[in-house]
Amino acid sequence: MPKQKPDPCDELLRQWQMRRELANYYMTALLRLSPDAPGALRRRQELNKKIFVAQLCLKQIDDQLQSCYIEHDLALAKRNPAASHYRVPRLPYERGDKHD
Repeated sequence: MPKQKPDPCDELLRQWQMRRELANYYMTALLRLSPDAPGALRRRQELNKKIFVAQLCLKQIDDQLQSCYIEHDLALAKRNPAASHYRVPRLPYERGDKHD
């Protein structure tokens, strides 16, 4: 039985998932931060910066991932037009799901 080729976009998808989990982790930490805790304002500012950077990275990887899916579909269509059924998946936050 021939080995199935790995999806060329799998690595980007793994990166996207990692960045999403990191952004969710920072958001959860921010939501759980007590305003009365010592250094809360400083910690809140740090977390806000980390969330901002994580979201920027997530958006960049999202763009790369969407491009990869489109390129993969075009390459597949050129090789076998009848097999071009590959759909670009919508990522969770594009469907309106802000958090899982």
